[in-house]
Amino acid sequence: MQLTFGVLVTSFLVTLLHPSLRTVVGGSLKLKLCLPCIGEECNLLPEEECLYGLVKNHCGYWECGKGPGQICGGPSKIFGECGDGMHCKCDRCVGCSSKTLDCDLNTSIC
Repeated sequence: MQLTFGVLVTSFLVTLLHPSLRTVVGGSLKLKLCLPCIGEECNLLPEEECLYGLVKNHCGYWECGKGPGQICGGPSKIFGECGDGMHCKCDRCVGCSSKTLDCDLNTSIC
């Protein structure tokens, strides 16, 4: 099947403009496109050691969890998820890591 230039441009613009497929980070547009993992690729682990444990991202892939005080959350959790023992509050990981026992006990209200 042959795609014309117009079809490609239209597809790109729809992808770029559709709110579920984009987010603005620090004033610049970031696309958050991904295909859900399938089969064994869902079990692939990050190459680096994950100090705060492993979490699944919004596409179903494993990635390193964020640590105490690190940025987290956002649309589709684009900034990542907190590692074991912590939760995301005000876009920051709070609580104590069950892996390292490092803590951020920020009790401020967002």
